[in-house]
Amino acid sequence: RGSVEFPVLMQVLGMKFRFGAEIGTFKFENAVPKKEADGSLFEVGDTFTGISAMGILAFPVGPGKIKLGTGIVGSSPGFIMEATYGFRIGGILDIRGGFRSTEVINATTKAGYKLGHTGWVDGIIVLGINL
Repeated sequence: RGSVEFPVLMQVLGMKFRFGAEIGTFKFENAVPKKEADGSLFEVGDTFTGISAMGILAFPVGPGKIKLGTGIVGSSPGFIMEATYGFRIGGILDIRGGFRSTEVINATTKAGYKLGHTGWVDGIIVLGINL
């Protein structure tokens, strides 16, 4: 996943934030078959995979940062929430760690199985370069 944030810190009613964008990939593969009441089958090897593209609002909070974003996850709408905490080295390099939740509104696998509302949580380590 890669992201870019606008270099200017905006402020509205005391709340400081930056605009940004990110693009990434994801892939999940089913390992357990599941048969639904309607007869549809979520087969072993079926995948939920694709590219995500998000518009981001980043809120710096002391040494932490909170990000909220919305966009497309595969072919479905989705959103992210991220919280990280870190420090800056030499004024140019940011090292951060934290958690990120991705939620997908209407996920569908490659074979057409409808997962519906789904999501996942990632533990993340971020390396950022400040220009």
